[in-house]
Amino acid sequence: MQPATSTVSTRRKAGQAARSVPAAEMWLGKPLILINTATWWHALRANGIENHMEGFGRLLSGF
Repeated sequence: MQPATSTVSTRRKAGQAARSVPAAEMWLGKPLILINTATWWHALRANGIENHMEGFGRLLSGF
């Protein structure tokens, strides 16, 4: 059985929302990907930058 997925909307500013991702991931038990974070991650990888950043969720810390 596939786990359910959902969309979460927030009115927080991008920086505030990005800093709350690790706590939200722990609470939900699922990865949480913000569009600004995903765009930034893609831009870094597309330019050959493989740095990882802690404190902004699984996408930036592990991929």
